[in-house]
Amino acid sequence: MVYIIILILSIICLTASYYIFDKKNKHKTIVDITRAILVILILELSIFNMNSYRLVFGDFEHLKYTVQNIKIEDGLTQEDGKYITTKEITKKVEIDNINKEIGTIKLNIDTNRPIEYKIYYTDETSAEYRDLPSKTLVNEIENSESIPTYLSGTSKKILVELKIPANTTFKIDSIELNSNIEFNFNIVRVLLLFLGWFFLYAMKNFEEFNIPYTKKNKLQLLVIIYVTLLAIWLVYWITDTSLIKTEDKTNDYITPYMGQAVDMVLDGKVYLEQEPSKELMNLSNPYDNTLRNAENVDYVWDMAYYNGKYYVYFGILPVLTVMAPYKFITGDYMELNTVVFIFATLTIIFIMKSIMLIFRRWFKDVPFKFLILFFVAVISGGIIMWICRRPITYEVAIISGYYLVIQGIFFILKTIEKQKVNYIYMCLACLSLALAVACRPNLLIASLLIVPVLLKIFINNIKNRENILKNILVVAIPYGIVGISLMLYNYVRFDNIFEFGAQYQITVNDMRNLGNRIMTIPIGLMSYLFKIPTIISQFPFAQISYDTITFYGYYWSSAMAGGIFILSPICFALFLIPKIRKKINKELFFVIIMLSLVGIIICILDIVLGGNSQRYAADYAWMFLFAGMMTIMAIYQIIKNEKIKHYIYKVTLVLVVFSGIINFLLGGIQSEDNYLKSYYPEQYYGIRYGISFWE
Repeated sequence: MVYIIILILSIICLTASYYIFDKKNKHKTIVDITRAILVILILELSIFNMNSYRLVFGDFEHLKYTVQNIKIEDGLTQEDGKYITTKEITKKVEIDNINKEIGTIKLNIDTNRPIEYKIYYTDETSAEYRDLPSKTLVNEIENSESIPTYLSGTSKKILVELKIPANTTFKIDSIELNSNIEFNFNIVRVLLLFLGWFFLYAMKNFEEFNIPYTKKNKLQLLVIIYVTLLAIWLVYWITDTSLIKTEDKTNDYITPYMGQAVDMVLDGKVYLEQEPSKELMNLSNPYDNTLRNAENVDYVWDMAYYNGKYYVYFGILPVLTVMAPYKFITGDYMELNTVVFIFATLTIIFIMKSIMLIFRRWFKDVPFKFLILFFVAVISGGIIMWICRRPITYEVAIISGYYLVIQGIFFILKTIEKQKVNYIYMCLACLSLALAVACRPNLLIASLLIVPVLLKIFINNIKNRENILKNILVVAIPYGIVGISLMLYNYVRFDNIFEFGAQYQITVNDMRNLGNRIMTIPIGLMSYLFKIPTIISQFPFAQISYDTITFYGYYWSSAMAGGIFILSPICFALFLIPKIRKKINKELFFVIIMLSLVGIIICILDIVLGGNSQRYAADYAWMFLFAGMMTIMAIYQIIKNEKIKHYIYKVTLVLVVFSGIINFLLGGIQSEDNYLKSYYPEQYYGIRYGISFWE
């Protein structure tokens, strides 16, 4: 299915290039495309399959050794000719008296789970064993079974060490030396390389990309639809390969939120059905995690506990609007993958729609290609892929709030799109931003983004003595209804209209008594904005980490990929604002400042109330990306020299491409718990060996 989708996208690109976009230079376009295809095919047939040619030069004798009589030991049983592990074990197979030159080693192992293996060898420079880098064998990936070796002369013996995980069924048939590594024409790699090249080629050569964006240009609209659908397909693939779809609703990540919270709503209750254990209720301080662990108390993680009941701490809105109705209609629970995908799709759509409005209002002279780069920058750097790669309870609350804030920004842009204020859109903007608080309470701060617009409209109405009551009502009604509802909901649960449950959360620390939070702000800002990702030499070439600046106190730190400004360097453009503030549109300048300021405030709030977690950055990362891209385009409009403008585009392109790659590797592939590698090893290692063709 993946192949077909990518192939269809490729055909769309080719068709569009010939019949739609390049009306004046069709012949040149076809020639350029043909050349690109030939180059990519040559690379695929040569360099990308270099290992398949390992035995071409040299006199290598094929040897095959059958492996028999695996020793049965603790943690290993045998059944129907296959071996089954009950715990992780290490098995070693030694082959002696080879006395031949070895060019390749192939393991013929039938296994239901990935097995890491390591080769130890001797050659004419080493009488005793030296080791080669380890590799992981996956049944569905042929390249994972073989390794090319570049040893010095003949080898007397080799040792194969297998690290076999628990619950693995396997059978070692044989070990082959100097067996040809199969040629693998990777159609996905070829098509993706072509699509990447075509994207850059179209941006440079097609007229529609190099003229300003206009609402009436149907060809530009076609590109917008295409790019948006591509982003939606990407998040679909990520969410679909993130969790095992299961009927077992007792999963730790499903029960408290997906199961009991849905049932709670359908039963008309505000607390969970599950009763807290007597041991928890009898603790002197049930919110002390060290005490709970010391006493070995049974409890539900990350729920709010108050007056002998469990409550949902996470935002209730996704349950009310999507999950409970689904259960009511179908009788089944909606998988969290699906919930996250729905909200991620809506978020992507409204990001694109908001960018289109931004261009129509402030960047009428900027080429259309910047709109596409703007969208790619936000989708890649805005933590959406990170959220979708681990779609569990936390991410449901975050992505739903993300969507509502972006939708609110879209509606406020629609409010002021024309000279006459549209009060319906104003009401929808206020409603969206108010509802975001029902997903994540800290998103109340996001409402600051529309306050200047609302004030300006209100002041103008007072001056003109018109629409004053309408102005008040369209703001007061949505905020009032949502605000009063949440206050009542909080009061019924915690006897406090302002308490969402954070103080009573059964989590890593006692949130009621946690102090010294001001001192953690510099640590958090450094981590969230400027932390440098850990770069490694093997796939996925960058990895998450948990370290922070030294702090002699309690500061919670979860998985962090890197700072927003480092993973998306386009944000550094914000430091140029003081240089251009007098030259750009005042309204645009104010918007950029507001996005940056509100982003900083929410970031600090997350630091003080929570700690370090890359997923929290979804609350505000898009604000810095919007502001950074808008700054770049403002500079582009100011500059009159075409050569300098061209350099601005090139720099922006490089930064966006870098952001797309590193955020995909850290978010789209890994994220917090590496679900792709854990649950879909065939896809993970397929991508790994497709990129790391030399392994």
